[in-house]
Amino acid sequence: MNFCYKHPTHIAKRKCYQCHKYLCPKCQIRSKGHIFCSQHCIKIYTHKKRKENAIRIIKKPLPSWVIRSLFYSGIIVFIMIVGIIINNISYIIKTEQYIEDKINVLKSNINFKNENIIEIIKPANGAKVSTSVINIEGKANLCNKVGLYLNGELVSTAITNSPYFYFKNINIVKRENIIQAKCFSEEGNLYSNAIIVYYIMPENIKSTYSYFQNSEDNLLRGNLFRREVALTFDGGSSGNLAREIIEILKKYSIEATFFLTGEFIKENKEIVKEIVIEGFEVGNHTYSHPHLTTYYINKKQITLEGVTREFLQNELNKADEQFFLVTGKHMSPFWRSPYGENNAEIRRWASEIGYTHIGWTSGRDETLDTLDWVVDNKIPIYRTSEQIAEQILSFGKDFQYGANGGIILMHLGTERKYDLPNKSLPLIIDGYINKGYKFVTISHMLNHKDDVIIANVNE
Repeated sequence: MNFCYKHPTHIAKRKCYQCHKYLCPKCQIRSKGHIFCSQHCIKIYTHKKRKENAIRIIKKPLPSWVIRSLFYSGIIVFIMIVGIIINNISYIIKTEQYIEDKINVLKSNINFKNENIIEIIKPANGAKVSTSVINIEGKANLCNKVGLYLNGELVSTAITNSPYFYFKNINIVKRENIIQAKCFSEEGNLYSNAIIVYYIMPENIKSTYSYFQNSEDNLLRGNLFRREVALTFDGGSSGNLAREIIEILKKYSIEATFFLTGEFIKENKEIVKEIVIEGFEVGNHTYSHPHLTTYYINKKQITLEGVTREFLQNELNKADEQFFLVTGKHMSPFWRSPYGENNAEIRRWASEIGYTHIGWTSGRDETLDTLDWVVDNKIPIYRTSEQIAEQILSFGKDFQYGANGGIILMHLGTERKYDLPNKSLPLIIDGYINKGYKFVTISHMLNHKDDVIIANVNE
């Protein structure tokens, strides 16, 4: 299995026609009947074709009728034609030499950029560790700043005063951790080769840490360096709280993102129109809110039998078509899986038609899922409206980044008869505003998730 050289978490089946690097669909540029990775490779290919055409012209013998015409045209005309040919040959030779020199320069630049500009030295690729905190060491030539990416998310940055860089106390919790360094230089932004570090978790430890589980097709948290949170509301069936929620958001002038199913849109046309008119963002929540994995059966995210690429893409397309039918607009290019059931395969199918998956933020024994869908007050996870607000506002209190980049999950409907969960919304909004947070949309978080803010490094 091959991975995209720009996006090491994406499976790649095609190569650049020029440099033969593996490319995922997002990185493919189609030109001149072939697939390329960049305009740079297209230029090299074009130069090569010109060179080949020039050489073919030189080697092609003159037709016999031309030779006869030259022979009978007279000495003066013959001398003139010979002179023109000589001039053309001289021009072609100079052009060929120029192209060859350019290609050599380009090749040397490519080799220069690819030969150890930035590389991770320790740990070794494929290393197995039994601790969740590791140190990373590497070498970066001509780099002013280096960023460290863990499973596709920027987790730290450092200023380099020498060819070597160090990142200390990096938390890894996934079994397979993809680590890559990025060089920020005047020559452009270059990535190191990705390495995989396997975390062998001790049997007596159960990990619930998920701050760094983002990937290119799955956003669970925004930028840790930005004091921002996102309010998101799922509309899957009932919408009996929707109008009150909209009024609260309008009162505070809060931006928010709604994830709606096609069936919700069909049954609540006026509410959906109001959501759009008020300028809120709308993402896809599938058409019929189906189970996608076996998680509800065995707590494992294994693709459910009958859930195929065609099934999932049809669910997303039908929801968008219903939304367009009601509002005249298309949904934003992100989706949330029903019940949070998804895996890499399912997310890949969605990304093939342009959708990025959006989850919600969880941490060590804490979550920004309000659990507002729970009705029975006798079960342990039931929360009153005040307890919901307290849970959400206390998130990240023991974490250096607090609730930065947090994605909050609520719902537009409830089966509760008393203590409706939307009563917690003003408390949550006031609480985060008083802490200096700004409420933003999911598209804002996606656009700023990789913003580089240089960390303080004292070495």
